[in-house]
Amino acid sequence: MSTNYISKDFPGYLLNIEEFTPVEAIEVVGSTMNAVFIHNETGRKFHVRFPPIESSYDVVKAQRQYMSEVWMSMRVRHPCIQLFKGFSLLRDCENERTQFTSGLFFDYHGNLTLQDLIDAEIRGEAPSGWTPTKKSCVIFGITAAINYLHSMRVMHRNLKTTKILIDENFEPVLSDLSDAIVLQPDEMCADYNVGTMLWRSPEMAKREPYDFSSDIFAYGQIIMTILTLKLPFKDGTDVATALSTWDDNVVDNNDIPEIFNDGYIELYTNACSLSNRSPITAFYQYLTVNDDVFWPGTNVKEYLAYRNRIIEHDKAYEKELEEIMKGNDEEEENAE
Repeated sequence: MSTNYISKDFPGYLLNIEEFTPVEAIEVVGSTMNAVFIHNETGRKFHVRFPPIESSYDVVKAQRQYMSEVWMSMRVRHPCIQLFKGFSLLRDCENERTQFTSGLFFDYHGNLTLQDLIDAEIRGEAPSGWTPTKKSCVIFGITAAINYLHSMRVMHRNLKTTKILIDENFEPVLSDLSDAIVLQPDEMCADYNVGTMLWRSPEMAKREPYDFSSDIFAYGQIIMTILTLKLPFKDGTDVATALSTWDDNVVDNNDIPEIFNDGYIELYTNACSLSNRSPITAFYQYLTVNDDVFWPGTNVKEYLAYRNRIIEHDKAYEKELEEIMKGNDEEEENAE
């Protein structure tokens, strides 16, 4: 891993939207559009997200949020997180196809999400590549991605199954930092107009100050959804009420099939605890050192190869971070 965060594809990061051609709309959520664009010169596909800046009730605030996401995305480099390639800015343009001119460009991994796979499995139509081995890899990859973000003091704040892309190898790619925020140690957050109610933590639902542990709660709900093929709350449940009255007695793992060992059950139970939620490093270390925690039927050799590949990246990142901190300390000593 290198500290040079400049993209090899587009060295300046700031892109001209006219050099790309839209080929497919992925989804429109509110006034936010996700689309596939092709780079005219190379023919390469990119996932482009257009935040609702132009229609925002507070344009200045929206633009600041947009640039904040650009700043965070430029620094995020992890194999389990969608790779940022560049951004374009608002500009006047008569061409109708570029009415959305302020977009964030990412690697394109296809349009498949973890929720799509879960829905397909419920229908009995899961693709043949969605094997127990890949499910084990997805759970570890999600854990590694969140661990990496939190190590950079970045809280995602909108973790859910639709934010986890699945690439052509059925490996997970966490996406969308539009709701993310950088929190300093011991800092709490009080912005409640973020995330999705179904995946919010109890403290967010009760409009209490929250921190990184809210991401952990969503992580636990994602694990539960993968294991049981059920969304966090049963149909007809008043989610806001259920979350506001959540306590440790509510954490129910009875829906988890008996085929799973205690490892995954422990992950869910701990992550969704109200009073005893561990930091993501604990979950990451647990899956890193325990070679027997995986989906039943997993090809252990293949799973461990994937896990070790991610671990090697994370070790390189930690080593580089230590060198940077050491260099900063030496500069301060020399300055004195």
